[in-house]
Amino acid sequence: MEPAPAPPITVPEDRNAHMISLKKSLSQFEELSGRLKTALGLFAGAIGSIEQHAVEVNEADAAEHRQTLRRIRKSVDENQSREALEQCGIDLENELRRYSQRATVLLKERQKEIHEILEILAQAAQTVTVRSDDYSAQFGKLAHDLESLAALDDLTVVRKRLADSVGRLRACVESMQRDEMASVARLQEELQTFRRRLQEAESMAATDPLTGLANRRGAENLMARKIRSGRAFCIMLFDLDGFKGVNDRYGHTVGDHLLHAFAKRLQGQFRSDDVVCRWGGAEFLVVLSSTLPDADERAHAVAGRMGGLYAVQTARGAVNIYVSASVGIAQYEPGESEEQLFTR
Repeated sequence: MEPAPAPPITVPEDRNAHMISLKKSLSQFEELSGRLKTALGLFAGAIGSIEQHAVEVNEADAAEHRQTLRRIRKSVDENQSREALEQCGIDLENELRRYSQRATVLLKERQKEIHEILEILAQAAQTVTVRSDDYSAQFGKLAHDLESLAALDDLTVVRKRLADSVGRLRACVESMQRDEMASVARLQEELQTFRRRLQEAESMAATDPLTGLANRRGAENLMARKIRSGRAFCIMLFDLDGFKGVNDRYGHTVGDHLLHAFAKRLQGQFRSDDVVCRWGGAEFLVVLSSTLPDADERAHAVAGRMGGLYAVQTARGAVNIYVSASVGIAQYEPGESEEQLFTR
């Protein structure tokens, strides 16, 4: 007889569930372990990146900073316990804060040193006020010395050499100034003469040679200044009636005498802050710093006083010539041009 088959082994349901739960936990542990390794790798990589890209403001401090970061990174690789990782985080934060504070102090010191160098250069620039070919060789040597300073890293040495260069530069310039003092004095005298002649030429260009009043150019310059200032002003334009007949009857010389006499009388009718100009031909312009009502009242009064007989010398003796004048008046309105002012 064959023996009976062994009954199948059965696992209790609660034990089977426990095995499934254990496998699931192992899988989760492996996943978390992988994530932890990735995080630790990123943490170590971040420390390495900080070490690589740290701003180097001082060689000794930068070397110490990199050494500390390498030590923290090594600790992360060697000991990954919770306590060790927390300590690495604290050490990293403290080191970054320390180096940031130290870098700030060093940058301020560097800024101060650069400012001192710029002051030395500014003093040198102020000293160089006169140039001469006789000193070109000395200036060339000084320029070469200054250019060579660009290759130096030690700011203390740079400051010392700059100060020495400035001293030599100042001595050179002082010598130049002594040698060229007479030439400079002559040049200043010539410049003053030139300015005086230029002012005289400008004055002549803006003055009517017949009457001595400002001419049309002078009047236009005056009105342009008033327009730019935005201040209110008025103009009066006087025109001698029948002046062409005077020229035809007595000649242009007599006509010029009449214009001169009219200009002299007209100028006496206005205040010192009013400007009387010869606009051209037999026209005279007056620029007044007053409002329209005041200017209008004065215009009619002046026109009345300007009319009458004028004693004018001719080749045959003095003659009395009757003159009347028409007058127009306008007030400048802000924003309008000179042409618009005269059109009104």
